[in-house]
Amino acid sequence: MAESRSGAARAASRSGPARSQVDPARLAALDVLKAVRVDQAYTNLVLPAVLRHHGLTGRDAAFVTELASGTIRRRGTYDAILAACVDRPLSKVEAKVLDALRLGTHQLLSMRVPSHAAISTTVDLVRAKVSSGAAGFANAVLRRVAEQELSDWIGRVAPDPRVAPVRFASIAYSHPQWVVEELPGEPTQWSPYGVVLEGGDPGAIPAVAEGRAGVQDEGSQLVAMALAAAPVEGEDRTWLDLCAGPGGKAALLAALAARRGARLVAGERQPHRARLFRRSRERADGVLGAVAADGTAPPWPTGSFDRVLVDAPCTGLGALRRRP
Repeated sequence: MAESRSGAARAASRSGPARSQVDPARLAALDVLKAVRVDQAYTNLVLPAVLRHHGLTGRDAAFVTELASGTIRRRGTYDAILAACVDRPLSKVEAKVLDALRLGTHQLLSMRVPSHAAISTTVDLVRAKVSSGAAGFANAVLRRVAEQELSDWIGRVAPDPRVAPVRFASIAYSHPQWVVEELPGEPTQWSPYGVVLEGGDPGAIPAVAEGRAGVQDEGSQLVAMALAAAPVEGEDRTWLDLCAGPGGKAALLAALAARRGARLVAGERQPHRARLFRRSRERADGVLGAVAADGTAPPWPTGSFDRVLVDAPCTGLGALRRRP
């Protein structure tokens, strides 16, 4: 028996290391990306069939949904980042490998997946679907991606928004350039997230009417940007806007938080102002919840949040230009 086991061990050694088992959820997400790429399928229509095929339900199904949908939603941003990490044009990278790299990039930059898990599972996926050589390539690329946070990558691969605002918005928000060019208004002077209208009713703009944009002073955007730019040691997962109603700055904070895989709690002392935020923003990406709470006696224990904004609406001085 000892000789038999030894012979089996030598045979295994000659045949190379055993292949890692491919994660079914990530394999399902790769199938979704292929269907969208090859068959021009709609993500929301192909997802249920893929989930049934792989027998995935519950948390696994939710993971696949976020992984596939999020990767497709941010593909323009991720491709710009991958282009900076690859030694050849992306058009020269095998399509299956590029799809897997996009999945890995979304896990690294926009999901709460540990870096080692995001990289190793993607490498296993490429090894199983393509080859060991391609797996080594994927490993090297994703290790470079993992060196920076999403916001840092955008700052590196996107142009200065004051010099090329259309190109910046196209990369930073993963919108086709023609869509960005169709947006009305001129870019704001200091904030890369705003535009100024010459006149007319902002509520008539489809993006505002549909809740995808809001009317806001540029100064309010700078407050949110200042909080998001503050250095933080340790985890950066949960943010709090303690004076959130009716939700303008909180909406921008939630979007900035979502780009980093963080979540925002919107707190507001006045219940009716908290309700305004709940109705319009509570289900938006990056929002953990909205509560009516008094900041002088907060219901959360010390140390519950990594970033806290207290932009107390005491005097209304910041609105004098609009409401003298």
